[in-house]
Amino acid sequence: MSSLAVTIKVTLTALLASVIVSVCLAIIFYLSKFVERSMMPITIILQVTL
Repeated sequence: MSSLAVTIKVTLTALLASVIVSVCLAIIFYLSKFVERSMMPITIILQVTL
């Protein structure tokens, strides 16, 4: 397998993993107001600093 194919495979795998984790976190935030309120300061800090 060429290095380009390996790079594309790793990139797409990482993208898929990040989408799955993000959707799961969004569902958890939507369903649990407690989790949403407790994690909101962390999410705001990450959005501002990154």
